[in-house]
Amino acid sequence: MAKPIAKTVKTLPPPPKKKIKLKEVEDTNYTDDYMYPEDTKAAKKDPVEKQETIAVSNGGMTKEACIAMISQEKFDKYTAMFGSQEASIKRCAMLKAMNK
Repeated sequence: MAKPIAKTVKTLPPPPKKKIKLKEVEDTNYTDDYMYPEDTKAAKKDPVEKQETIAVSNGGMTKEACIAMISQEKFDKYTAMFGSQEASIKRCAMLKAMNK
């Protein structure tokens, strides 16, 4: 004969002693300008300034110098792998810095 399965009874914790009153919430101060601002630092940056910072950050490496250092095939391979020519140029700058 099979043994009867003992039933477990789960008891709930006692209710809190403190009575909590919910507060009324007013959302009349909502504005789209505050929640979704359009003026950000990224939007204000000048694209020419961005190109200058890329040139400085990659140690003055240019596309032509990079292709001269590695071949056109590798440059195209890096561009496809990293998604942009700037990333490929940064890769060349890193390779150049490692060889020094």
